[in-house]
Amino acid sequence: MPNFDLLMSAGVTSAVVVLAYFVWRFGVADAISFAILSGGFSAILDFLSSFVAENYVYPGQSRLWVFTYIFFGWIAMCGMSLLLAEGILCRRGEDMLTETVTIWQVPLLAAVVAVAFDLFIDPVAVAAGYWVWLKEANIYYGIPLLTAFSIEDSYFLKFCGMIKIPFYIIKGNDIKGFFQNF
Repeated sequence: MPNFDLLMSAGVTSAVVVLAYFVWRFGVADAISFAILSGGFSAILDFLSSFVAENYVYPGQSRLWVFTYIFFGWIAMCGMSLLLAEGILCRRGEDMLTETVTIWQVPLLAAVVAVAFDLFIDPVAVAAGYWVWLKEANIYYGIPLLTAFSIEDSYFLKFCGMIKIPFYIIKGNDIKGFFQNF
């Protein structure tokens, strides 16, 4: 029997550590932007995937539990993927928000890292009973086609937004110009 309390605790704890690090490293505004784009955006999409499209369920868990876990779990996974990509691509003294050389490379590598992690964890979590795919496919361990094909695109777009929006503001521009110049 899966331990959903442990799963929630691990997700929340990991997200809090990632957000604390982002606040320390980049400031409160960037950490909030990151939380909204990584946790909020992902939680809404996964919530729709689970309860509207009915792709999967967390057995015995409420909608509030699912939304909360997804919110914190995605903050943790996206944060770790971004920081790993930054560590690989940025030189000493540089970071992913201020270094223009890596402005597209970091989101791309972070998306690859997140997809690799996701494709590893999904079959393990299903085998352990943490979630059940309701619309299985024969592509990769039963992951539904909608999920399998949208994962990399959504990661890349989220990571671009997480980096480009704060980068644009850091350069002294207002957010209205960002959308005109994207």
